[in-house]
Amino acid sequence: MIKIMCTQNHTAIGRAADTLTEDTGLHFPGDKMLQGYLHFEAMCDHKYSFTCDICGRFPCCLVTDANRKCAFPLALSQVPGAETASDEINMDVFWNQTVEASLLYRGFGKEAANDGRVSPSYDNWAPFVGLARKDAKAFNTEAEKLRSLTKHLQDGDFDAGDRDLTEDVLMQMLCEKKVPEVRHWCTKMEVDAKGTKLEMINRLKEKLKSKSTFNKLFSGIWGHSGGWVSASCPHRIVYAFKSILRPESVRDHVDLLLSLSRQPPVVISDVAPMMSRHGNRRRKNMFYPNEGRLAEATAENIQKAKDGNFSKSIPYMKEWLTVAPLNALDSDAHFLPSSETFCLLDRFHEGNTKSEQELLRRISLVPEMKGRINSQVEEQMHRKMNRNNYFLDVMSPGNYMFVLRLLLHFYNQQTNKKMTAAVEGQLKNDILCGEIRHDTFGRLHLSGQLECIQEQANSAESTSTKLDVFQDICNDNRQLDDIVVSIGPYRVSKLDILTIAPRLPKETEDQMRDKIEKEMRWTVGWVNDQIINAFLYVLCQGRECKERNVALSTQVIEGWRNFKSGRSHRVALLRKEKLSDAEKVFIPIHRQGSHWTLLVLDVQTKQMRFYDPMNRTFDEEVVNITREYMEYRLQNVPDDAIDPTHFNVEVGHGYTTQKDTISCGVYVCIL
Repeated sequence: MIKIMCTQNHTAIGRAADTLTEDTGLHFPGDKMLQGYLHFEAMCDHKYSFTCDICGRFPCCLVTDANRKCAFPLALSQVPGAETASDEINMDVFWNQTVEASLLYRGFGKEAANDGRVSPSYDNWAPFVGLARKDAKAFNTEAEKLRSLTKHLQDGDFDAGDRDLTEDVLMQMLCEKKVPEVRHWCTKMEVDAKGTKLEMINRLKEKLKSKSTFNKLFSGIWGHSGGWVSASCPHRIVYAFKSILRPESVRDHVDLLLSLSRQPPVVISDVAPMMSRHGNRRRKNMFYPNEGRLAEATAENIQKAKDGNFSKSIPYMKEWLTVAPLNALDSDAHFLPSSETFCLLDRFHEGNTKSEQELLRRISLVPEMKGRINSQVEEQMHRKMNRNNYFLDVMSPGNYMFVLRLLLHFYNQQTNKKMTAAVEGQLKNDILCGEIRHDTFGRLHLSGQLECIQEQANSAESTSTKLDVFQDICNDNRQLDDIVVSIGPYRVSKLDILTIAPRLPKETEDQMRDKIEKEMRWTVGWVNDQIINAFLYVLCQGRECKERNVALSTQVIEGWRNFKSGRSHRVALLRKEKLSDAEKVFIPIHRQGSHWTLLVLDVQTKQMRFYDPMNRTFDEEVVNITREYMEYRLQNVPDDAIDPTHFNVEVGHGYTTQKDTISCGVYVCIL
C-alpha cells in the first residue's frame, strides 16, 4: 500500500525506502522494492480504459500537446528498425507481450530478465490508446522523421512540420543550457563564442541553415528520448499518449488522431496550422473544409475576425463541454454531429502565428467554446506529471513506459471519480431521478432514461398525432404571455398550455426556453405550475367531488421557503383557500426547482400523506417546511388554518409512478 501511495503522490519508491530505513533501523533496498512493486502492478488486472465519463469513447473535442521534459536517456544513433518499420504497430503485442512481460520475466532470474529487456526500436514502439482505439493497431511514424531528416541532408526537401519543431526544440534546449555549455557548442560549430548567451544562440541559429551544422549539432546535443505526446478531452481525461524517440513533430499528434476509432470534430493544439497541413497529406480531408479553419480564409472573414465581429457556431459543443449527454439515444448516430472537422489553436498560442488567415483558428470565435472550454488541460496535466520526472527520467525504457502509463491511468481514475461525484450532485439537485450508470459508449446517464427515450422514438406516430392538438395554438397570433383562459384565481397563458405538449416546433421551443430558463431549467413536456394549479382547482371544485377539498397554490410553500431564507419579506397567507372548512388539503411542491411531489393533509384522520411520482420515501424537508407554514398560518390567521401538531406522516401507496424524468407534474395531477 505504501508503494502504491508513493506512485500516486509523486514520490519515488527509493525515497520511501530510505524513510522506512531511517524510521525502523531496518534495511529496505529501494531497487528491489521498486522491481517488486512493478512486478505486482504488471500482474494486476488494470483496465486502462483511458475514457472520460462524460465524453465516452467518442469525444467531440481533444486537446493535444507534447511534454519534452519527461524523457529517458537514449542514444538515437543506436535505435534500430528504421528500415523495417511500418506505419502501424500492434499495441497489444507491444504493451502486453513486451513491456508487461519484461517486468514479469524479472521474477525468473537475471538471464530471463535480460532476454525480456525492452529496447527502443522504430519497428516495435507503440502509442497507447484506450477504449477509443480503432483496433489493436496504432500509427507510429517515428521512422519517417529519420527518413525525412536524411532526405533533408541530401537534397533539402524536408517536411516543414519536422523541420520547424526540430529547430525550435534545439533552440529551447540551448536556452536551457548554461553559458559555458553554449560557448562550448559555439566553438565546436566554429561560431564566434564571445558575447552574451543570447548572442551566441542567435549565431548558432543562423548556422543551423547549413545542413551539415544542423545534423552535427542535433546529434551532439540530443541524448535522450523526445518526451511524450498526449491527447485529452476538455474534462482533463487522457485518451491516448505516445512516448516519442525523436524530437516532437506534428506527425506524432496526427498519429494519435489516426489511431482513434473516430476523429473528434474539434482538435485543439499549439501547432494547429502545421497539424492540419500534415494531416491532410496523410489522409484526404482529415481537416475539412478550409483546412480545419472555422471559415474560408477570405479577406472579409479575416477582417471580421480582426474586428471581433466574426462568429462560428458549433451547437453540439455546448452539451458535451458542460454536463453528461443524458438525453442521447444508445446509438452511435449521436456521435456524428457534423461533417466538418476543425483544427484550432489553443487560447494561449493564438497570437504566435504570423499568417492572418490563421486568425480563423481561434476558439474565442466559437460562442459555445468561448470562456467555457479549458484549452490548457494538456499543459496543466503535464505540469502535474512533471513532478514525477526526477525518478522517471532515470528509469530504463521498459520501466519508463510501464510507469508512465500507470501514472496516467491513476490520474484518469482520480479525475473521473471527482467528475462523477460532481455530476451526481448536480443531477440529484436538478433532476432527482434514477441511478447514474454508464451506457454502452462509456457515458454517464440515468438508468431508465434511455429506455424511455427509445419508447418515445418507437411511438413517434402516436406523438405526432398528439402534437396536432397544439398545432393551432402554436400557429395563432397570440404572444406566449397572452392569457388563453382563466380558471378560478388562475390565469393560464399560451406558454402554460404549450408546456403540456409532448413535442413542439423548434422555433416555438426556443422561444419558450428563452422565457422559462431565466428562472429555472426546463425541457419539453415538463408541466409548469399554472397548469398544475388550474387542474387541482378544477378537481377540488368539480361537482363530482363530494368532499370539501382545497388545493394550495404551488407558490405557497415556495413563498414560505423564500421568506425563511430572506429572499422575500412577506408570506402569502391566502385566506381565499378556506382551509378551516376543508376535509383534505392538496399541496403540490416543487422540490429544489426540479421535481414535483404532492402532500395531502387529511383533516379528519389527522394524516399527512406524501406522494412522489418516483415512489420514493417521504421527504423530511418537505414535511417540516409544510408544518412550519401551517403553524405560522395558525398564529396569524387562526380562524382559517389547520393545526398540524398531531398529524401523523405516512407515504402514499397504490398509485402509478412515472417511467421517465419529465412527467412528474402530470403524475402529481393524477395521483
